[in-house]
Amino acid sequence: NVGKTHTIQGGSNSIEDDQNDGIIGRAGKALFQGVRDAKESIEFAIKVSFVEIYQERIRDLLNKYSSFGTNNGDRQSGEKQGLQIREDKQRGIYIKGCTEIFITNYQELMKTIELGIKNRKVAATGMNAGSSRSHSVLTITVTQQEDPESIKEGKLVLVDLAGSEMVKKSLATGVQLEEAKNINKSLSALASVIFALTEEKTIYSGTNKIEKKKRVHIPYRDSKLTR
Repeated sequence: NVGKTHTIQGGSNSIEDDQNDGIIGRAGKALFQGVRDAKESIEFAIKVSFVEIYQERIRDLLNKYSSFGTNNGDRQSGEKQGLQIREDKQRGIYIKGCTEIFITNYQELMKTIELGIKNRKVAATGMNAGSSRSHSVLTITVTQQEDPESIKEGKLVLVDLAGSEMVKKSLATGVQLEEAKNINKSLSALASVIFALTEEKTIYSGTNKIEKKKRVHIPYRDSKLTR
């Protein structure tokens, strides 16, 4: 069973077995190799956040109480769901209240991700025994500092998209039908954003065609996924 999630996460033994590494594992190993190869005078701080977008709600996968009552029992108190997207000049776009865990090595990275994966929403459908019912977003933030006036920060964002569904084939009903509608709606929004980013429109002045082109509106705000 090889698909988007397998490509992102890799096999079940990806920590020990390089051949089973997914994109996350390969990126993590490359990241920490780069840290080891850097000058000793450079200090690094690496933190991870892991959320899912389920029915247009953002849910924290690294909160220890985070559960919908299907994958890890019926715990509900303390769950971080319905988190809000915020934006400011310093941080850019971020998720308010999202758990961020500092890590120091590859093993800690993978253990943190495994914790989040256990909390992710999945269900059986007519097409897949373990169908992802949400989009997951893993963010690895790296800060490096060599002196007080030289601080750099970078982010690696890896997204595992839920697959679009043909309801007739997946046999979705009830809650799963609503999940499928929201999955398809968000994927459609993503496609619209990608299309808009590649499109330009020609500006006209009266009957004269002006060669200058203007980029069309980018509908980022149509979905949590595209923010």
